[in-house]
Amino acid sequence: MNSYLADFITNFELENIPKEVVLQAKKCLTDLVACAIGGADVLGAKILSSFVSGSMAGQECTIIKAQKKASAVGASLVNGFILNALDMDDTYFKIKGHPGVLVFPSALALAELCNASGKKFLEALIIGYEVGIRTGLAVHSTHREYHGSGSWGSVAAASAGAKLLKLDKKSIRHALGIAEAHAPMTPIMRCVMQPRMAPKDGAAWGAMVGTSSALLAKEGFTGISTLLEQKENKFLASTLGKNFEMLNLVFKRYPCCGWSHAAIDGLLKVMKGKNISYKDIEKITISVFWEATKLSRKWPTTIEEAEYSLLYPVAAAAVASDFGLAQLTDESRSSPETKALAKKIEIEHDPELDKYFPAEVPAIVRIRLKNGKTYSSGKISPLGPKGESLSREEIREKFFELVRRSLTKTEAKELLSVIENLEKHRIADLLKFLE
Repeated sequence: MNSYLADFITNFELENIPKEVVLQAKKCLTDLVACAIGGADVLGAKILSSFVSGSMAGQECTIIKAQKKASAVGASLVNGFILNALDMDDTYFKIKGHPGVLVFPSALALAELCNASGKKFLEALIIGYEVGIRTGLAVHSTHREYHGSGSWGSVAAASAGAKLLKLDKKSIRHALGIAEAHAPMTPIMRCVMQPRMAPKDGAAWGAMVGTSSALLAKEGFTGISTLLEQKENKFLASTLGKNFEMLNLVFKRYPCCGWSHAAIDGLLKVMKGKNISYKDIEKITISVFWEATKLSRKWPTTIEEAEYSLLYPVAAAAVASDFGLAQLTDESRSSPETKALAKKIEIEHDPELDKYFPAEVPAIVRIRLKNGKTYSSGKISPLGPKGESLSREEIREKFFELVRRSLTKTEAKELLSVIENLEKHRIADLLKFLE
């Protein structure tokens, strides 16, 4: 049984890694904090916050923008939900999921519990991403059914927690083993067809399991060996600290499932390029890979149904020339223009596009106008393995947009400065903006 995992977590130091990885971690943190603040007031977060106040009470750890605290486990649960509430958090397509949304809540809670330095928090964050991505690859190669991010993200969260709690190597292995054994096995294809507060990709429960596992291991609770410790996965674990997979993350522009992004971009590309108004459209045909055809086609009545739809984001984007937070509101979902256009959309499966999934999530959009003219986007993959996602400057723009309802411009600038210089701060300096 190899010890790559425990060695990596124990010996990892910020000073010994490439600067580009540290910059990527700060880019991730900027995006995560923005998504958390932006999603803090959704209904599901309020319900979970009330739940943990009674069932997981405590005053140790901050629930983001709830003006209350809970136990580390309770805070991880709520904050995991908050982070994924807008479905704008980072993703890594080869594992078909979202690493940051699992790592950040656990790292934040346990860093607060330990009064950690910003440097130690960044180390834990990077460890969580690197262990989580590799665990995701192992999980998807082992399990026949497609499970959500919590199925491997609990191990990511536990690894970050193990670093912050300064567990010894034996306890680290137990923490990760407990997390893998208790990970939520979210049946993702059923979830995208029936969008609900649970499971939201298993993010909240995965973060909660990861935090619990690190704390349990510290007390002497034991767990099984993990998939990454198995001989057949040695090739994954052995690259820890050498190749940094978090450099291949994708950052999202729209608040909806990444499987819809190509269709939105393809539609807007054609409409803007040909100066088309939604009023000119007779029919929209969207060709996608098989998994994307399973996104909900029910007209959305909740934020979750709007996010896990293909029909609604495309129709709303055509009318508004964008798909942003405004399109998740009750008012937008009630738009008669959007409803009328949605009836003109046809979604079809293109087996040729299956070849690209999951490394890419492509689509082809064809628009037929009332005057008989037809235009096509061609194959488009705005998110994928070649870095066609948001730049550092675009992440900053996204940050200011998502936090503007909760923070003044001055506060937002101060928060961004803390994030970008976190190794010079303590975690408390970050938390004061999240309370």
